[in-house]
Amino acid sequence: MAAFLGKKGRLLTVTMPKKTGLVPPTEEQLEKTVADVQNDSKLEAYQDVVAEGPLVKKAPQPGKVLSESKNDILGTIQWNLSNGVRVFIKPTDFEDNRVSFSSWRWGGDSLVSDDDY
Repeated sequence: MAAFLGKKGRLLTVTMPKKTGLVPPTEEQLEKTVADVQNDSKLEAYQDVVAEGPLVKKAPQPGKVLSESKNDILGTIQWNLSNGVRVFIKPTDFEDNRVSFSSWRWGGDSLVSDDDY
């Protein structure tokens, strides 16, 4: 395992937002951080803290189905709602006890105020 943790061939990448006043760490700071981690045998595992309470403070008004269309090739149903949302449904006969969903919107998190984020 020590062969994988050596300096030879190591690549350290820092990813951070472009933000006024935010200064990237120096190479020396990064090297010190890596050395500190390698020398500390008492690292504690990350503990996930789950927030309690509702995910959204106030639920949005539900939309009403304005139209429904089917795509027989994909086996999907599309609902166009009065609030501008398009819902695509694909019923399946595997994993009977599972419901999967995803969503997206142009702009995403960038349109959320700092207080709400």
